[in-house]
Amino acid sequence: MTNSEQPRFFPALTGLRFVAAVLVLLFHYERSNSLYPEFLQKCVAEFYIGVSLFFVLSGFLITHRYYDSGPGSKFSFGIYLKNRFARIYPIFFILATLTFLIRFFYSSAFPEEEPRIYLLSVSLLRGFSEVYYLQGISQSWSLSVEELFYLLAPFIFFLVRKNRFWLIGLPFLIIAFGLCIVRFFTWFPFHGFFENTSFMLRYTFFGRSLEFFIGMALAIQFRKYGGAFLKKRGFRFTFSGIGGIVACVVLLAWLKGDLEFGLLNPQGLWIHNFLLPAIGFAPLIWGLITEENVLVRWLSSNAGQVLGKSSYALYLLHLGVFYSLLSRISDNTLFLFPAMVILSVFVWRFVEEPMHRFFRAEKGNSSTSG
Repeated sequence: MTNSEQPRFFPALTGLRFVAAVLVLLFHYERSNSLYPEFLQKCVAEFYIGVSLFFVLSGFLITHRYYDSGPGSKFSFGIYLKNRFARIYPIFFILATLTFLIRFFYSSAFPEEEPRIYLLSVSLLRGFSEVYYLQGISQSWSLSVEELFYLLAPFIFFLVRKNRFWLIGLPFLIIAFGLCIVRFFTWFPFHGFFENTSFMLRYTFFGRSLEFFIGMALAIQFRKYGGAFLKKRGFRFTFSGIGGIVACVVLLAWLKGDLEFGLLNPQGLWIHNFLLPAIGFAPLIWGLITEENVLVRWLSSNAGQVLGKSSYALYLLHLGVFYSLLSRISDNTLFLFPAMVILSVFVWRFVEEPMHRFFRAEKGNSSTSG
C-alpha cells in the first residue's frame, strides 16, 4: 500500500482502548469477589493483561503512523516528541499533582518522602524503581515504559528500515541491555532502581519490549500488504484472537498456584510477555482493522469512540485518591464502575482533550495514534 492509501485512523482500535482499561479496572476491583467460582476469581486476577494490550496497541499505532519517519527522513524529532508529550503528559501531571495535594492536606501523617515520590512521579522516573513504582498514581508505572518506547521508536524504525533482522534481534538486545543495567545497580544500588532481574522483566521497557515489537511487526505487515496479508477464506482473526487471549488467561490462572499472579511464574512471564501478544492481541488487532463483525461495529460506534478516547483518563483515575473519595459513597463495583466511567468521560472532554489540542504541534483531528 502506498502512503496515500494508508488509513490514518482505526475507529475500532480506539474502542479497544476502553476494553484494555476495563480489564485493568476489573483486575483491581473484582479479583477478590467471593461471589465468583474460585477459578473465575483466578482468571480475573490475570486481567492486568490490559496493560499488555496497551503496549501492543502502542507498538502498532506508533509504527503505522511514524515508520517512515526518523533519522534520514524529513522528520522533526521535536514535533514528534511534542505530540507524544501532548498525548500522555498534561493530564497525568494534573492528576499526579492533585493526588499529591489531596494527600498533603487530608493526611494526618504526611510521609517525609512524599515530595521525593512526587518528583519521581512527574519526571516519570518512578517506574524504574521497585521501591517507588507503585507510589502516587500506582498504575502509572506503565507510563515510564510507554515514554521510553516513544523516545526510542524513531531510532528503532531507522534500524528496521535498514535491515528487517532488527525487528527480531533488537528486542533481545534490549533485554540483554536491561540485564546489564540490573548488574550496574547491584554494584551501585540507588533507591530500588532496577533492583533485580524479575522487576526489570515485568515492569520496565527493557523486559516488556517484545510486546511493542509484536505490534510494530503487525503494523509493518499491514503497511506493506493491507488487509490481504494472511487473508484466508472463512478464517476470522478477531475471534481467533479472542480465543488466544482466553487460552492464555486460563494458562496464567492455572500457573498461578500459590503465587499472587501467574505472571510471577517463569513460564507465566513467557506466556504474558510473548505468547499472549502473539496469539491473542496481534490477531485481534488484525481482525479489528481488516474484518467486519459485530465487535468492530460496536467498538467503532459513537459510544465506543467516546469511551475509547476517555480510556486513558479512566486508567489514571480508577485507583488512588479519586477511587478513595468515590468509595466513601460505596465500594460496590456496580457503583464504582459507572461512576469512574462517567468521571473519566468528563475529565477527557473538559480537561484532557483541550490540553491535548493546546500542546499538540500538528493541529487537526485527534486520533488514536495522534
